[in-house]
Amino acid sequence: MAEPATGGRSLRLGSWSRRTLVFAAAATFLLTLFEMDVLEWTLERVGIPHRWYFTVLAASFFGSLLNLPLGTTPARPGGASTLIALNLGGGLVPVLLSIHLLLTQPSIALPVLLALAIVSATTHAVSRPVPGVGIAMPVLLAPIVAAGAAFLLAPQAAPAVAYIAGAVGTLVGADLLNLRRLDILAAPVVSIGGAGTFDGIFVSGMLAALLA
Repeated sequence: MAEPATGGRSLRLGSWSRRTLVFAAAATFLLTLFEMDVLEWTLERVGIPHRWYFTVLAASFFGSLLNLPLGTTPARPGGASTLIALNLGGGLVPVLLSIHLLLTQPSIALPVLLALAIVSATTHAVSRPVPGVGIAMPVLLAPIVAAGAAFLLAPQAAPAVAYIAGAVGTLVGADLLNLRRLDILAAPVVSIGGAGTFDGIFVSGMLAALLA
C-alpha cells in the first residue's frame, strides 16, 4: 500500500531516503508495541509458536530493507524498463507465515479462500497507482474487511483467518493485480510488498488478527 495522506503503501517505488524514514518510524512503532506486548499477544492468537516470536519480528523488520529482483518489464515507449522485486519483509515473510498457518490449521482453508477473495477484490477496487508514490489505498480498509470476513466465516479461528486474508489479500489485490498498471507509475523499480513490515502488508495482517 502507498502511504499518502489517505493511505498506505505496498507496491512501492524504490527510494532509499523514503526507506530510511520508514525504517526509523518502524523502529519507534516496534518499540512501542514491545512495551504493550501487543505483537506477542497477537502472534499467539494467530497461532505462531512463541519460540518463533523474535525470529518473525526480526525477519519482517530487517527483511523490509531487502528486495529480491524477480524480473524486468519491456521498455516503455520513450522510456526505460521497470525492475520488479519482491520485498522480503513485506512480501515473502507474510506469505510464509500464511502457509505455515494453513498447514497447521487445515480446517481454515475454505474460510481463508473466501476471506482472501473478499479482501483481494476490495483492495483492488479501491487501490490506485500514484506516479512517484506507489499504490495508494485507505490504510485501515484491508484490516477491517479481513477481520469482518474472518469473524463471519470462521469465528472460532478468526485471528488466523484474518491475518492471512489481511496480509495476502492486500498483497494480491493492491500489488499483484496492479502490476499491469506499472506504466502509470513510470518507475525504474517497484517492490512487491513495499518497504515491508510496518508499511502495509504485515501490518494489515496483524491489525486484522488483532481486530478479530
